[in-house]
Amino acid sequence: ERVYSESEVYCLQMLRQKRGFPLYEPAPQISLHEAYRSRGISIGDVGRVTQDGIFDFFFNIFLSSEDPVNANETPEGFMPLAMYQPKDVFHLYHAPGSHVSTSTVARQDVGVSSDIVPDNGFIFRCDVTQGAVLALPHSTHLQKLQNIGTVQCYAARHAASWYEHVNGPRGRELKNGELYLVTGHERTVSWGMASYHKSNCDFRLKFQENTDRYRWSGVVGQDNPSKRKCYNPSSTNVSPPNHTVFLHGLSISLKQGLWDMLFGTVSVETSSIPDFYVHFDRLRGSGVDSKRRLPWWSRLFRTAGRPGAEPQRAISNQGPEAILAEFPRNSKISNPGKLMNEYILSKSPDTNVALTHDDDWCDILGDTSDIQTLADFLRQVEDRFTLCTENG
Repeated sequence: ERVYSESEVYCLQMLRQKRGFPLYEPAPQISLHEAYRSRGISIGDVGRVTQDGIFDFFFNIFLSSEDPVNANETPEGFMPLAMYQPKDVFHLYHAPGSHVSTSTVARQDVGVSSDIVPDNGFIFRCDVTQGAVLALPHSTHLQKLQNIGTVQCYAARHAASWYEHVNGPRGRELKNGELYLVTGHERTVSWGMASYHKSNCDFRLKFQENTDRYRWSGVVGQDNPSKRKCYNPSSTNVSPPNHTVFLHGLSISLKQGLWDMLFGTVSVETSSIPDFYVHFDRLRGSGVDSKRRLPWWSRLFRTAGRPGAEPQRAISNQGPEAILAEFPRNSKISNPGKLMNEYILSKSPDTNVALTHDDDWCDILGDTSDIQTLADFLRQVEDRFTLCTENG
């Protein structure tokens, strides 16, 4: 029987909580320059999310090659994009003592103030067969770039060279659709994560402060199948929050012909469902004529569900596996935006680059969503979005 890693169990379930793309390792990697570690993941970072739920940083599009963060490891001919205006960044603070969880995890320390952690800590009741929870003793700070049109055009223009750089000099061997450009992030200074899969009984979890540090514990004499981890800052640490619990950004895919030209013909990963493209064929009755020649790059526009509604800008990110109710075969840290990119490229075979933003699949997926299959997901894409193209 397939054994699922802790990162798979946690991330696949937290994808449906509409907070963005979850990370299982929020801390910046210690191998990076201190200038990067002190700030954490930032808007403009180009990287990938690994199977362990780690953000693997490559470079930042707003910083020069000589900047310590980029450390002269940028694509050939790299020219940074002009820095965005601070007024174009949306800020949201979540109060201390908050949490994010699946509907199968219920908080029981009710009646406490919303801006403090109660004396008895967090108490959760966990039921059904699987669940996940993120406890946040301190506040979180969300920052999201609002006008991402310029970033989208810049990414589309340079996507091929970015893949060449990452798979060439950087030696990462990324698969098509794994490149990710950050347009927002939610940071904190402390956290506790817990998840479980195939539990056959209800149980309780506690996340409590013990000698100035928060720790997970269960109930004595009760089975506890959950996998748990946490982070507490040093008592002398006064630096700004640099642990990122959720990302917001663009997934970037190249059309297969362009990919083969750059890297040679390779086997294509599509889906754990054998009839993946059969679903596409069944859904082709509506939408854009796939035979019409479409230029350079494509993206999706939200139709807001109203006949004749003006399209609203949208885009999305990585893997069909994430939309299934149960864990699929060959599961890994999946990103539904990659699936939406595959949809774009399937409908527009002459398109070179597809971009999708996390906000789009967040709107489709949800803990209470009726979506259970790949076909359900694609029908929602057809209903909610119109395929549009732009020149780079």
